[in-house]
Amino acid sequence: MDDMPNFNRRKALAVTGSGLAATLAAIVAPGNVAAAVVNEAPVTRVKNLAFALARAMDDWMVDLGVDGVPDIWKAHVYPYSQRKHPVVFESLDRSPSPSPRVAQLEAAFHAEWAALRAMEPAVNAAERRYMDSTGWRPVMGEMTPEEVETLRKTAVADLAKLPPSRASVEHAEAMRAYEKADAAARRKTGFGKLDKAYKNATHRTSDAANALLRYPAATLEDLASKVRVHRVWEYDGEDFNFIMDDIARVAGKAGAS
Repeated sequence: MDDMPNFNRRKALAVTGSGLAATLAAIVAPGNVAAAVVNEAPVTRVKNLAFALARAMDDWMVDLGVDGVPDIWKAHVYPYSQRKHPVVFESLDRSPSPSPRVAQLEAAFHAEWAALRAMEPAVNAAERRYMDSTGWRPVMGEMTPEEVETLRKTAVADLAKLPPSRASVEHAEAMRAYEKADAAARRKTGFGKLDKAYKNATHRTSDAANALLRYPAATLEDLASKVRVHRVWEYDGEDFNFIMDDIARVAGKAGAS
């Protein structure tokens, strides 16, 4: 089988078109079959050729793989007299795909997640600039002893008539100044605009996750898609109700089959 076609990943994808095809058939011409060893028993010859193929496939699978991680294949060898293409290779690396809508929703989530993560360096840098340029949020001071005593002697029905304490008046004035300075710092550092955009992106990512997590799963592959999103985004409490429905639905179909 020295002249068997040499399939690498790129060639395999070109042949299958989708990259998910199960098998590649290798045509073995009579002239390419090694001559039988004289006086070798048929069973011995079959075993020797099978082990030779098994050993050759180790290097072949590494050649098909990426970064030293081999693709995993198995060979199907049929009697030459029974098959037009007696040697067939089946890929064991491919994973069953989720349903088209679930695959679309998962892809949409990962796109939003990637966009969200891409924003983080700029947002973090702007937040550091903002934190360096803004002051401490004002804290209300204590009431005077006289104000405390007046409050103690005031009936509940008359509390609304009490004038504001000096501390509350000063705090309100300090808060107005702080909020004005804070808004200016957010504009100057760019943090305000970036923070708003990041929050909007977070909402979009959350919506994309929920769209998938709450879409009815019909197969185990659909459930696996939800697991992948959960590992990135995590479920909220309500999502488990949908997951339980998914499990019951998929289990019911399995039972029916």
